[in-house]
Amino acid sequence: MTSGAELRQLRIDCGLTKADVAREVGITRTAVADSEKARKVQVKTLERYMTAFAAVAKRNREERHQAQLAALLELVVDTV
Repeated sequence: MTSGAELRQLRIDCGLTKADVAREVGITRTAVADSEKARKVQVKTLERYMTAFAAVAKRNREERHQAQLAALLELVVDTV
């Protein structure tokens, strides 16, 4: 199971703020913060993070974002 701490680290490594993730997926910054505090993260939350990372990677075409997206995908596969 993926933890919120893992999501937080991926977000930081990707250079995104909580507000960036919230804006990309249409949730509040508080919801992002709550997800990152969770011991166990639901698959729906992982999907939201993937949406945000994919959007940023597509816009920026930066390898680090693509690498983070791949890491997040690996977490999703391990979770389901």
